[in-house]
Amino acid sequence: METPRLIAIDDVRLAAPPDLATQVAEFYTTVIGLRIVAPRPEEPTLIFRGYSAVKPRLVVELTAEPQASLRGLVQVQVASLEPAQEKVVKRGLEAWSTQNLSFFDRRLTILDPAGNRVELVAYHLV
Repeated sequence: METPRLIAIDDVRLAAPPDLATQVAEFYTTVIGLRIVAPRPEEPTLIFRGYSAVKPRLVVELTAEPQASLRGLVQVQVASLEPAQEKVVKRGLEAWSTQNLSFFDRRLTILDPAGNRVELVAYHLV
């Protein structure tokens, strides 16, 4: 399976203050590995895609007052957690690792520059 891949059925919507747009874009492209898509000029959003060229997308609405409907969590499947962990340490970002029921279900949780929680999930495919 190709990665990074958003773990969602439909678009995931987050919020970030407009003054953090550059840091948020850099975080999702460099640290997480998503591709940025040019939004419509009239929309104050950043749009990212994973491996899929269609859906789902990560849509970050640039707003000073986020709505309750904009959740603060996104999950992204990656082939390996180690490269992301190295980038996180190098940048001094807040992150923590967890291991769920099996040894192979591991996660790296990172806070993006706007405080949204990003879970990187690595599943061992046997």
